[in-house]
Amino acid sequence: GKDLTVLLATFFGSVWLISMWISNTATALCLMPLVLEFVDQLPANQATFKKAIVLAIAWITSIGGMATSVGTPTNGVFLDQYESFWPGAKGMSFEHFLLCAAPLSLLLLFILWLVFCCFFIWFRDDKVKIDLEFFHERRRKLGPMTYEESVLVVVWGLLVLLWLTASPIGSYPGWKKSVAEDLSSGVIGLMLTLPLFVIPCASQLPKAFKQRLGLQRCLSESFLIGDDAPKNILDWDAVKEAFQWEIIFVFGGGSMLADGTVRSGLAGTLAEFLADTCGDSGFFVLVIFVTILVCFSTEVLSNMSTMTIFGPIVARTAYLQGIDPVLMMMLVAFASSTSFMLPTASGPNMVVQASGVITVKEMVIGGMFMNVVAIVFIAIYTIAALPFLIGSLSADLGAPLLDSGAL
Repeated sequence: GKDLTVLLATFFGSVWLISMWISNTATALCLMPLVLEFVDQLPANQATFKKAIVLAIAWITSIGGMATSVGTPTNGVFLDQYESFWPGAKGMSFEHFLLCAAPLSLLLLFILWLVFCCFFIWFRDDKVKIDLEFFHERRRKLGPMTYEESVLVVVWGLLVLLWLTASPIGSYPGWKKSVAEDLSSGVIGLMLTLPLFVIPCASQLPKAFKQRLGLQRCLSESFLIGDDAPKNILDWDAVKEAFQWEIIFVFGGGSMLADGTVRSGLAGTLAEFLADTCGDSGFFVLVIFVTILVCFSTEVLSNMSTMTIFGPIVARTAYLQGIDPVLMMMLVAFASSTSFMLPTASGPNMVVQASGVITVKEMVIGGMFMNVVAIVFIAIYTIAALPFLIGSLSADLGAPLLDSGAL
């Protein structure tokens, strides 16, 4: 369509949906070339809109990752902490986490779209003009879906289906009950990923099979680059070269830091200090205080480190205050994903800043605005909606089980 509000909604929605299932940094890296090509064809007098649309990529990928337990490592840390703090409790299923997190993620996405419409469409005299031929030309260049793309769509669809049906839904017991009840979302992801190392690329298919598929669908890049083309959908040599191995040290370092925080007694000291500071002010003040604290802490700490450090502290503080500790830990997980201000705060921010379109000052100013928006709506959502969505999951859990009796 020609309506810019619709174009923005579909663009924002597409980025949001992708970032729900793959890492926010990978989403930003995949989409940034297309976004830069799009903003390059905009008129010179729309410089502010160009900067805003590029910056929105980083924000939306962080917002989208918030929605699922696999969208960001922060949510995985939350689930690990829940299982370790209450080892005998019923685990939080993939669909239950989705039910709790996706409405907030969608709400923040809607607020961002609303802000864009107000600033750039509804209340401006110099309307942004979009050349629709840009989109038509990009669509023509795509051509038919290739064999490799089709395989990945099928595997991805099957993976999502397995995630959603692994745990009980109503009277349905979940397929994990018949296989292995301790299977995590990560293990299920590996179950569907490993076969990609043996499924052949189009270049390795029999000629008769290529003709049945259609030769146009088999003319992928891997088929055209010769003898060095990968033989399978996933190629180990390519993975070794492209995978960011340093992320393993980030994960390990964050876990060690959190464990040290608990074992040293620092988590207990901070929890008691936080409980004393809030006093008898109750649930509302604690929610607002924790939201502000975590939202700004995650600007200087990695998202995962923020969750690993504040998870046990806030869980114990909530328990001392007679507040649902699972709800407060989920609040920490949500707020840990709101790293909007600094280039070093998240992978998507680094990708956007490296594009050269946004300066650090502009990112800080825009990110401060988004942080305030996130604080307000995360706090409101946690108070008004999250207790009903969590339901009876956290009933009768007792005190969180933490190492060394530190807490």
